[in-house]
Amino acid sequence: MDAKDSLVVALDVSNLDDVKFLVRELAPRVGCFKIGSRLTTVMGVPKAVEIVQTHGGNVFLDVKLHDIPNTVGEAVTEASRLGVTMFTVHASNGIAAMRKAVLNNGGMKIFAVTVLTSLDENECRHIYGTSVKETVFRFARDAKQAGVDGIISSPRELEFLCTFPEFANLLKVTPGVRPS
Repeated sequence: MDAKDSLVVALDVSNLDDVKFLVRELAPRVGCFKIGSRLTTVMGVPKAVEIVQTHGGNVFLDVKLHDIPNTVGEAVTEASRLGVTMFTVHASNGIAAMRKAVLNNGGMKIFAVTVLTSLDENECRHIYGTSVKETVFRFARDAKQAGVDGIISSPRELEFLCTFPEFANLLKVTPGVRPS
């Protein structure tokens, strides 16, 4: 994989002109553009995907889908029909939902989100009953068992996960750090 393909730019904007500008300027230099909740709320998924593709970009649809297995599978099928390149489901969905995503991927790469970077130790223990590292490990193990292409975790947990040979074949995505 060349360096360009490993770079994903988050389109964390809500203005159509900003989206077009960013994609036109950066498409030759990056592998994918991440479309998340903000942009899809403003434009809807099909429109946001179309704009990125029309201006030369590949789409990483980061919706962190969390639903029952059949609904996950159907949503993944629809994203595939739109020509999305990468798609996220939340690992806390469980193995069955992640498997359904993999079965319906239509060629997209499926990534499982482990623990949101906004959760600290206390919040993670409150929600999942274990530490961040333990939860990330469990979710990564489940994601591997489900057959996803990769996982998303914070840079803090990436080093920890890389110490386990069983995760060597999983692609790993870490969110960028926002400038102050």
